Order: sequence, then C-alpha cells, then structure tokens
Amino acid sequence: MNFASRLFQCLFIGALALCTSAAQATIVTGAFNSAGYSLHAFSLASAETVTFKSFSAGPGAAIDTMVSLFDGNGLFIMSADDVLDASHIITNYFPTMTRSLGAGSYTMMVSHCCQTSVAHEAGGSTQVFTDGVNLGSFHTGGTSTLAGTMAYLDNFPFPPPVAGASWAMDVTLAPDRNDVPEPGSLALMGLALAGLVASRRKLRS
Repeated sequence: MNFASRLFQCLFIGALALCTSAAQATIVTGAFNSAGYSLHAFSLASAETVTFKSFSAGPGAAIDTMVSLFDGNGLFIMSADDVLDASHIITNYFPTMTRSLGAGSYTMMVSHCCQTSVAHEAGGSTQVFTDGVNLGSFHTGGTSTLAGTMAYLDNFPFPPPVAGASWAMDVTLAPDRNDVPEPGSLALMGLALAGLVASRRKLRS
C-alpha cells in the first residue's frame, strides 16, 4: 500500500471515529396516566439537534401517539402527530420530530393524539405538514403552555382508554454543526494522524 493510500485509510478511520462519537442515542420509556399523557423532562448542556422517534413498547400498541415539546418555562414549541408521505397520506401513527435546541431544560409530553391536538389549537397554534425537515402533522407557534395542556387533558370528560399503556421513544442527540469538536473527538483524530506518521516511518525503514 503506497503512502497516499495509507493517508486516505488513516483519515477515513479518523473521520469514521468522529462520526461514530458525534451522535448519542438512547431509548426513553414510560406509561400513560389516567388522563392519557406522560411527561419526560430533560436538559441539554449545549446546542443539539434532537430527534424524537416514538414507537410501540408493548401493551397499547395500537395507541395513536402524539409528542409535544415545551421549553423550560413551559411554553409550547412544537408537536408532531403521525408520519405522512408527500401526498399527506398517513404512513405511520408513531411520530418523529427533529428539532435544533439550545442549552436548557425541556419537557416532552407523550400523549394520545386527538385531545392534545385540540388543546394546542385552543392555544392558538398553527397546524402545518412540513417545516422543511419533518414531514407529518405538526402544530407550531400559538399560546399553548405545558400547564394549560395538562389542565385541558386532566379535565377532559372522556379520557382515552390508554391508562397504564406503555410507550417508548428513541431520542438521538447530535451536536450542532457549528460546535467546536470535543476533546475526545480531537483525541480520536490525533490517533488517526499518529497512525499515519507511524506507517510513513515504517515505509522509510
């Protein structure tokens, strides 16, 4: 293998290591309460692009879930319900939401779709089908709050029959592209370059 080939190999290994360490994924689970929703609080130490992917987790597999995101002050950011194709035909009842978020605290509400959708509409939010990243049924903007949405669902006269049913969500964090590389990432690239130097010395000897 010539030097140019070894250079490409080492740089590829370094880039692969960087990409592998860039995204962090975890599975979050919970159960719906008697009003048909569940809350997941989380915080970000730095700006991240976060993907929330809802999926079935056992009993209640037929539940039509909806995810609603609120900031640290309980103000509504965005909700997602269903996955649509380009013709706005529903292809999946487990929504996916990708959103760039700054450092801070957030709450994700996982709920039965329809009552929550009405709650956001009552708060003045606007329904859209795509924001250029996500393709589905979304609510954005408006005056909805976490406290107001909870109060609406808690007092709804006909709660959905999903109490105790489980849900699961795949949450993936990826640093924003403008982030400075973390020390660990720089160390991985250093290892790749060290391998390049070592291979070059071996060729000379």
